[in-house]
Amino acid sequence: MTTTLTLASLARVLVAARAELAASETILNSLNVYPVPDGDTGTNMRATLEAGLRAVEELDPGARTARSDLRQVLGAITREAQGNSGVILSEYVRGFVGALGALPVDPDGVDEAVALGLDGDALARALHSGASSARGAVDNPVEGTMLSVAEAAAVAASHARSEAVHSGETPQVDDVAQAAFDGAKLALSRSPQQLAVLAEAGVVDAGGAGLAIVLECLSRVASGRHGLPRASERSWLPRAEARSVRSEGGCQVTSDGPAFEVMGVIEGLTDEVAASLRSRLTEVGDSVVVAGGDGIHRLHVHTDLPLVAVSHARDAGSVNNIAVTRFAGGLDTVSDVVVVAQDEAVQRYARSLGAAVSERIVEPDNGSTLVLADRGTPGDGARSHSLVTLLAGLDAVATGFDADEEIEVLQAGTWRAARDLVRSHFEGAEVVTACIAPDAEPAAAEQFVTFLEAEAERVGAELDLLRLQSGFLVQLGVIHE
Repeated sequence: MTTTLTLASLARVLVAARAELAASETILNSLNVYPVPDGDTGTNMRATLEAGLRAVEELDPGARTARSDLRQVLGAITREAQGNSGVILSEYVRGFVGALGALPVDPDGVDEAVALGLDGDALARALHSGASSARGAVDNPVEGTMLSVAEAAAVAASHARSEAVHSGETPQVDDVAQAAFDGAKLALSRSPQQLAVLAEAGVVDAGGAGLAIVLECLSRVASGRHGLPRASERSWLPRAEARSVRSEGGCQVTSDGPAFEVMGVIEGLTDEVAASLRSRLTEVGDSVVVAGGDGIHRLHVHTDLPLVAVSHARDAGSVNNIAVTRFAGGLDTVSDVVVVAQDEAVQRYARSLGAAVSERIVEPDNGSTLVLADRGTPGDGARSHSLVTLLAGLDAVATGFDADEEIEVLQAGTWRAARDLVRSHFEGAEVVTACIAPDAEPAAAEQFVTFLEAEAERVGAELDLLRLQSGFLVQLGVIHE
């Protein structure tokens, strides 16, 4: 039995959890029917913890304190969290570790609880903090998922702690950890009763199962057991594949949900701005998670409007490592398209549709290749477009719909010039697409957007706002009636 959990103990939990998630990856993937049946929950959770392990290996032994070590590991997990389940798991870990910040700190900045040991009482609080943080990162929490499993584990751990205190005993770390694991297993078994899609598929929640594995590893380390559990010890984890997830052709994705997954890292967010971003993303998609802290957050959303989602994120902070995935894969209609664009989000969107992406404009090798290039991109030989017409052309090829409307493209390098263009070209406008440079000064951009929205409302035009790099401060695409 282990009386306390040290920093080394937590590292062993991380190592064991990564190994166990890898061993159960195929099983977890087969259970994945919610929120999108794309068969990657086990892969995403394993990859998320692997990022933490790589960070542990890169720690500098000569400049280490518990607090700095934990911050470095948490930063890596947040930046590299994969998928909906991985991002929620990263926030769960952040909340768990964040509870240590409420414990005494010595003058050198080392957590006393980490240096001396994390006891049963502190472990129960950390489990509650992890569950609360994970739920808080999700804009629309759904019961029957890993959020329910996390909450049940925290409640069970708190109950074990209270029972010990009422009996006049000190809460033991192994008892609290075992109670959390037992609570997680019970909640997991009830997940089909809470979420109809799980009951229909005859499975438990994949993310909840992955979290239960992590808590099992915590329990084993806390009790002093070592090595991996025997297969017979994990009878609570079903082995059968979910019939609705797999077919002979591979993963099948339902057609009634959003078509794209968008992920990215956002820097510079406060908690208030992160909460506002969750709300804005919910307007354009679902499965919204904005997780993180200390100025670094991980974004996840399922949406039919990936570039709008990226634009909302850019309004909130500095975005990098953008990933756009189309669940059903690339489109045959876009396979002969080459896109040349300055903006990373446009490049990722084009790739997700199945288009090739080039850094320079090139003359197509054959007559069947369509080159769509953002004006101002280096290269010769092919006709370039404005970003607005590039996106219109890409969407037309992807959907097979060739709009007859002529787009009037307006470009401005200053806010004054942009306002003048709006005043002189908006009369009779039916649809307006506005691309504003991502690095535009926030206050000035907000002021211009307010003016733009008022003018669009005045003339009765539909307005689409995008934070995309077009080579200009402002680029407007106007379709008149």
